[in-house]
Amino acid sequence: MTRNRFFIAAACIWLLVVQHASAQSVTGAGIGPVIGVGQGQGQGTPQGNLTASARFDDDGVPTGTVRIRLPGFAQATVDVNCLHIDGNIAIVGGPIRAGTSFDPALNFLYLIIEDNGPSVQGEPVDRVLAFATNFDACDATDIFLFLFRLINPDPMSHGNYAVSEEI
Repeated sequence: MTRNRFFIAAACIWLLVVQHASAQSVTGAGIGPVIGVGQGQGQGTPQGNLTASARFDDDGVPTGTVRIRLPGFAQATVDVNCLHIDGNIAIVGGPIRAGTSFDPALNFLYLIIEDNGPSVQGEPVDRVLAFATNFDACDATDIFLFLFRLINPDPMSHGNYAVSEEI
C-alpha cells in the first residue's frame, strides 16, 4: 500500500512539474510593418523594430512587454494585457504605457506574430505586423487574425519569434 502511495505521489508531482514547465508564450524580435502610425505623412507603411516577451502567469493572466521603435520617428512600450495564441500565430499587446511621437489618439499597440520555424538559408520566414488603435482590440482577435491573413505580410527582413501554444 505504501508503495502505491509513493507511485501516485510521484505521478502527481511529475504532472505538476510538466504542467508548470510548459506554457503559452511568445518571445522574439524582428523588423516589420507598423500600421496606424506615420500614415498620412507620405511615408507609406513604416518599418519598426518589434520586440515581444509575453506569457500567461500561473493564474492565467497575460504578462510581459512589447516594445516598438520606429527609428527617428517614434517608440512605445506596452504592458501586455492581451495574449491570444492560435497554433503558430499570436496576438500580443495592450495599452501604451510610455511612448514618444505617437498620435495620442492611438493608445493601444499590438503585434500579430506568425512563427514559421527557423530561418531558411539565413533568411527569416516568420511574419509580423504591428498595429496601433484607439481601442482595446483584445476582444476582436479573430477579426485581426482574419485581416492578418488577408494582408498576408511578407516575411520580416531580420529577426526571429517563438510562439508556444503548449498548455
